[in-house]
Amino acid sequence: MAGQIKEHSDFPCYYDPNTYSYDDFTIYKGSVSKDNLVSRETIYASGIRQHAIPVDYAMAYTYDLKEINIVNKKSPNKLRALIIKDSYVNPMIFQYAHHFETTTYYDIRHNRDRSVFDFVNQNKFDLVILLYNDEVYVDPMYIFDRVPPK
Repeated sequence: MAGQIKEHSDFPCYYDPNTYSYDDFTIYKGSVSKDNLVSRETIYASGIRQHAIPVDYAMAYTYDLKEINIVNKKSPNKLRALIIKDSYVNPMIFQYAHHFETTTYYDIRHNRDRSVFDFVNQNKFDLVILLYNDEVYVDPMYIFDRVPPK
């Protein structure tokens, strides 16, 4: 049961802000497309909201997904950010999205069919942020101009 929270054990924590609302976000599980539109509750703290026991890391925060896009309708800017991430970023996806009009999360581990370079070249981002556990940067997966090995 590694990585799981059992009844009467640890309590997962998540953050709901009081200075802005996640309701201002439009969330896509994948590219920005009507077919990929999802609710916040389906990908963030889903296990907590369902009172599931045990709750694993993905249910407490966010599942590892190939791509997530969050559009912030009340962003003070028009910036499009790409965040290349691993699971360490999952608890914070909405907090980062608060700062940009569009935030795209790209998980290299789940993008075995496209390289980071290809993805960046096919999209127009104003900035690219790399947020990863620093112990894994030596992996061949981080040679960004090719598809990660299987």
